[in-house]
Amino acid sequence: MQSRLAWLIAALATAGCAEGSTFGSGGEGSDGPPSGGGSSDGAGSADGGGSSDGGSSGDGGTPNTCGDGSKDPAEECDGSDFGTDSCVTQEFAGGTLACTAACELDTSGCVETLCNNGVVDAGEACDGPDLGTATCAANGFAGGTLLCTADSCQLDTDLCKPPMAEGFEGGLPLAFVSGGNASWAADSLTPYAGAYSARSGDIIDYGTSTVTVTVQFDVAGSIAFFHMESTESGYDKLHFYIDGVEQGTWSGTTSWTQASYPVAAGSHQMMWSYTKDVSISSGSDSVWVDEITAVNGFVP
Repeated sequence: MQSRLAWLIAALATAGCAEGSTFGSGGEGSDGPPSGGGSSDGAGSADGGGSSDGGSSGDGGTPNTCGDGSKDPAEECDGSDFGTDSCVTQEFAGGTLACTAACELDTSGCVETLCNNGVVDAGEACDGPDLGTATCAANGFAGGTLLCTADSCQLDTDLCKPPMAEGFEGGLPLAFVSGGNASWAADSLTPYAGAYSARSGDIIDYGTSTVTVTVQFDVAGSIAFFHMESTESGYDKLHFYIDGVEQGTWSGTTSWTQASYPVAAGSHQMMWSYTKDVSISSGSDSVWVDEITAVNGFVP
């Protein structure tokens, strides 16, 4: 009886050692009884002692955030967030910087020059029809049409007109149209200034010699001229008209004298006319005009 009990104890001990070796290695093991001396998972975690994701986050790294509207360090831009970048930092003159769906800069809206964008930018005097406050008059001209160069956005004064200043040094200009019974002509014998003046034509009694010029005033101004007469006093006269309205008349033997008259804005016809009465001639029977100037007025 005692011998049988000893054998049973020895058998149980042997079984316990076998179970302990099976589950105590830290491996996965079999489903031995809980009395085997080791934990059901071999005293180690089911994945060999490490966490189930190997110590890193389940997504393998930082998630891609392109499109969230906020520029991240790995992105050139995101939506409307360009950081400090602009067309100018990308070495363009200006324009509109865009961002692609891949969060990369899109410079297709940037431009090499701002000229002709319709806005006067730094370094430009004008842009297309935008001349700012510039005018022909503000640039020393009497009037005309101020333009803007298309390639450099600078003022183009080619169509601006200088103030009328006629001294007849090149003869009687084409803009001065003679009429009546005899034509006016440039005269080198009696100039007020320079080498020439304009002299009335040689007419007889009841005759008329006129010269007319049209002057444009973009704004109100004035016209002035010097005149001299050698005629029958009180009868053979020099008349000056603006748009057919007499402004002044002179006769007799006179020296050079200046006359000046205000002129409203618009296009106006200026006429000098020498007329004789029915009889008698005195002096040179002529009149002269020289140094015609117009403030704010120009010959179109």
